[in-house]
Amino acid sequence: MADDPGKFDLNEIARAGKHASTHLFEPPAEAEAKRIEAAEKSKYKRKVHFVTLIFALFMVFLFAAGCVYEYVTGSVDDKKWAGAIVASICSAFLGFVVAQRLE
Repeated sequence: MADDPGKFDLNEIARAGKHASTHLFEPPAEAEAKRIEAAEKSKYKRKVHFVTLIFALFMVFLFAAGCVYEYVTGSVDDKKWAGAIVASICSAFLGFVVAQRLE
């Protein structure tokens, strides 16, 4: 095996004594406590993410509704900026949806 540079012999490495390996084992109760803590932490993060997402979507909906109202009832200049803002909101929403699908 030593002839092939892509392969190595674990027995040779162990006999050489240059490398050491240690294994740390934790008690089952401690491992269970870590799993429960990690589960609670991830549940909290999901809840915060969901609340933030709902708030952001609500705010975007308000801005979009205001822009649509201005587009329908406003002057020519109002229609220009309202249309641009609605278009950017739609493109940002599509980008967000595509990014969520890729994760």
